[in-house]
Amino acid sequence: QSPLRRNNKAIGHRGAPLVAPEETAASWEIGAASGAGWLECDASLTGSMDLVCRHGTCDLAFTTDIVANHPELHKKCTKPWMPGSGEPAVCCTYDFTMAELQSL
Repeated sequence: QSPLRRNNKAIGHRGAPLVAPEETAASWEIGAASGAGWLECDASLTGSMDLVCRHGTCDLAFTTDIVANHPELHKKCTKPWMPGSGEPAVCCTYDFTMAELQSL
C-alpha cells in the first residue's frame, strides 16, 4: 500500500505548511493528497460575523497590500499606518466584512 494513503489519524494542520503557504487551497490540497484524513485551520471572525481561515487575526497590514493599495479599507484598520509615526499599522480580520476581505 502507498505510504500516502488516507489515514484518519493524520491531521493536516493548516494544510501542508512545509510544502505550501499555510491556510491556502494549495496547502490543503497537498495535505489531503498526502494522506491527511482531516484538514484543520485557524479561524478568525470578520466584521460581518463570518469565519475565515487565517493563521493570524491582526496581520493584514503585512500579509496583504491593504496599506499601499486600498486606502478606503486602510482607514478602517484598528490602527492605520501614519507616515513618520514609526509605528506599524494594525489591521485585523474583524475590522472588515467578508466582502471587503475578498477584495484584497
